[in-house]
Amino acid sequence: LHPPGTLVLGFRTGQLSRARAEIEALALSFTQCRALAERAGAAVGMAGRAWNEATAGFSSKMDELSAVVGAAAQAPARE
Repeated sequence: LHPPGTLVLGFRTGQLSRARAEIEALALSFTQCRALAERAGAAVGMAGRAWNEATAGFSSKMDELSAVVGAAAQAPARE
């Protein structure tokens, strides 16, 4: 038939091929996940900048109101 060990070597070679395929698939998944995470991070940054631009006027108005209210709280009470 076959020399001793041939079947075992063939079995081990098959295991190595499957293991290599799994490692390659994991590497591809990792690369895709990292790219997705980078895009998500960029999107969060863009959303933050858009939010800051959209609320800039509101934030300045709230700061002005806070200053007025703070000044009124510091003023002595009228009787």
